[in-house]
Amino acid sequence: MKIDINNLNIPVAILDKSGNIIKSNFSFNAFFKGNNIFDIINPNFQSSIKTVLDNNSTLYISEKKNKKILNSDNYFTINLHQINNEKYILELYPKTKEYFSEINVNTKLKYLYSILDFYYNSFSFLLSLQYLSKEELIDNMLDLIKNSGFVSSISTEEFGNYYVEFYDKIYYYELNNDIPLNLIPYINNSIDVLSKYIEKTYDYVSKKDGSNVFEYLEIANNLIVGMFHEINNPLSIVLMKAEMLDNLIEEKYKPYLNSIVENIYRIIEITGLFRSLVKGEKSQSKIDLIETINDVVRFMRHKAPSNIKIDFNHSNTPCYIMGNKQELMIVFSNLIENAIEAIGENYNGLVNINISEFSKLYTVTVEDNGEGIPKENIKRIFEPFFTTKSKHGMGYGLFFVYNICLKHKIEINVESEVNKGTKFILKIPKIREE
Repeated sequence: MKIDINNLNIPVAILDKSGNIIKSNFSFNAFFKGNNIFDIINPNFQSSIKTVLDNNSTLYISEKKNKKILNSDNYFTINLHQINNEKYILELYPKTKEYFSEINVNTKLKYLYSILDFYYNSFSFLLSLQYLSKEELIDNMLDLIKNSGFVSSISTEEFGNYYVEFYDKIYYYELNNDIPLNLIPYINNSIDVLSKYIEKTYDYVSKKDGSNVFEYLEIANNLIVGMFHEINNPLSIVLMKAEMLDNLIEEKYKPYLNSIVENIYRIIEITGLFRSLVKGEKSQSKIDLIETINDVVRFMRHKAPSNIKIDFNHSNTPCYIMGNKQELMIVFSNLIENAIEAIGENYNGLVNINISEFSKLYTVTVEDNGEGIPKENIKRIFEPFFTTKSKHGMGYGLFFVYNICLKHKIEINVESEVNKGTKFILKIPKIREE
């Protein structure tokens, strides 16, 4: 079975018998520079490595402070062995103690959440494809990658260590310097998978005349659920290995390990909530409005920055309506997302959600203390691709909110004042009693 070494988290290189590096993966290139293995071997150990290569033998050895083989500040267990008569594979395993003492746990967790955010924004992007020209599609795809939080630059000019192919054109990009090495393959895989899904889906929907927005939701839902396997499966493996390490490492390293385990559980919970948002039936059924909004609020609290509080005020009595839960979750997640972005990171923010009951309907308000919407823009916010966001945002979120509300016979209105905040008011019909 052929293995792509770029999918391996540890540094790996393929060598010939002279030590020339034929191929190396992302992790190896982040640690070492050079075209020959002897460029990164300390002089005292070069003869030993040469003997291994000349005699078609195997080397398995762990570095220590008084036995440093590689030109690196990190410590590895080195496994060098034959693939065939002409090639060797060099595998480098970070040593547990050094790994836990040097790793910046907060940085790793920050990028794990950035990957989740990338998937969340990818879902919104998938919903917009049928309204874009191919030129707009490519521009928005590049914007999505640029604003991911882990890509520092992207261009058609050849530079950097990574690239993605999109509509027969190659785009080169560079990742942030502080990304932990074992996350790099997941990030690159996410970008690659998304580009393939986007291209395939766009080609499909562009051939269909008069595609319905709600029919299209199902296509995007199925694709994004598949994409989430790319992050959930490796997280489960990391969690299992982290829990196995608990009895093997020294006590002083356990706080690092505990932090990793706790946050992985949290991330897996978020992916579960997200999958429940996008995966479901197209038909309407009897649902509890409070439960539906609660699921969204739990997800958005994970996503919101620390300066923003999300309050949901409701009674303990269920509020039953007829609706499609997944589509209504899209409505409330978009409204709360907009509120979070309107508040920003400059001051303490509040997103307040309230449910009021009347004889024939429920009123749900989503209110924030953000920057507000100018009067001249109020009437346009539900138009497709109208946006006032300067850095990101493609202007289709509220368009989908409006269409889903229309489908559910929900009246939606907005009140806003610049520098004071915005309130969305949704009037949702109660379920008809037989």
